[in-house]
Amino acid sequence: MKAKKFSSQPPPPPLSPVQTNLIAGLLILCFAAQALWHARVKSVTFDESGHITFSYLMFKTDRQDYDTSHPPMLRYLFALPLWLMDTPLPSAVPIPTVESQTPMKDRPDPQLFHYAARFIFQNEIPAETLLFWPRAITVA
Repeated sequence: MKAKKFSSQPPPPPLSPVQTNLIAGLLILCFAAQALWHARVKSVTFDESGHITFSYLMFKTDRQDYDTSHPPMLRYLFALPLWLMDTPLPSAVPIPTVESQTPMKDRPDPQLFHYAARFIFQNEIPAETLLFWPRAITVA
């Protein structure tokens, strides 16, 4: 086996801080563009409609007991774009309630997921729009 010849050329100079920041910024922009593209074209996950609906219900009703698995501030951030779009709640069914004696391990109640399916998929605003903007908050 032949011995590997090493180049007698000096290594390239290190990148300047401006170049490093530019490369990092471009990589972050590429990531954000890819994440937003996926947020637009991917289908809903099994519990995503529930989390978005719980967030909006917490925002509209100021009740914190629909689901306690995520901090309230995140819930409010996810609901903010829906509030700005003045998203209507389903009028055919009443807003669900969670009984105060319901143990935390049993929350969210399954009835909330039925309500969430109506909210997301039978709304006058297209489901794609209702799903995209909370997802975009996650990217930001």
